[in-house]
Amino acid sequence: MPNEGCPTVLCLILTHNAPDALRRCVASVLEQLEAGDRLMVIDNASEPPAAATLESIDPRHPLQVVRLERNLGPAGGYADGLRRFLQTDHAFVWIVDDDMIPGPGTLSHLRSASLAESDPVVLFPHVVDRWGSPFDFPAWCGVLIPRRIVEDVGVPREEYFWWGEDSEYLQWRIPRAGYRTVRANDATIIHEMVRRGPTKPSWKFYYEIRNLVHYRLNVQVPAGVSMWRCTRKLLRTVTFAVGSILLREDEKATKLKAVARGISDGLAGRLGIREDVRDVVRCPPDFKAHRPSPLIQKP
Repeated sequence: MPNEGCPTVLCLILTHNAPDALRRCVASVLEQLEAGDRLMVIDNASEPPAAATLESIDPRHPLQVVRLERNLGPAGGYADGLRRFLQTDHAFVWIVDDDMIPGPGTLSHLRSASLAESDPVVLFPHVVDRWGSPFDFPAWCGVLIPRRIVEDVGVPREEYFWWGEDSEYLQWRIPRAGYRTVRANDATIIHEMVRRGPTKPSWKFYYEIRNLVHYRLNVQVPAGVSMWRCTRKLLRTVTFAVGSILLREDEKATKLKAVARGISDGLAGRLGIREDVRDVVRCPPDFKAHRPSPLIQKP
């Protein structure tokens, strides 16, 4: 247990339409918090509302539910949550998706490892999915981020809406700002992956391809990454997507068109929530199709 006066943590959980998973996640997280820590749940326009889902939870620590009026995706939801984090006095933000179950002592291990570092670093746990497959890279899977890093680099790209915003933020922008990402070997999380189904809706193919095209060619290449390297990675991603559509998916023509449209919009920088793509969450009237994130600048 941290000593009195130890830097405190705001745990940030983003949720959308996963009430059972959310209850399990919140119950597990509350077991990890110490004196002075707090839990904030960002409700991405869920049905039923997250506040109703959590009515039966008896929190041992302060729990705040913030409901967004529309679904902004992981990109917009985490951007909103991180701005709210900067309005608090907590030293760290612990980001946990709503279908994550932290192992015993995970937050304690992450906090201790971070405090042992001489400079601010992003700490992430060892993550195992529901089939037992590990993945060890920083994502919205229990990363612990010091306040100074968020103040320095800003918030995720809201205009990505879904997919790739965590890679751009945690694996690209933060390291390029000079901060390391380090795995805490004693910290573990189980990713239940409750949204993984036998097929993928066409809008997911669209956003996945669009955002990766934009990230590789409009973010990494201008920053000096080899065009050949980025193009090769994109070709691999597109080939895999097309192959999975042809072999496993229904509505093949629609999903192949979504991939083609994603390539076109990614190259052109047409980002944001796209109301003219089939099966996409409808774009609210006041949401501009290409709106840059208000990144926080150094003083």
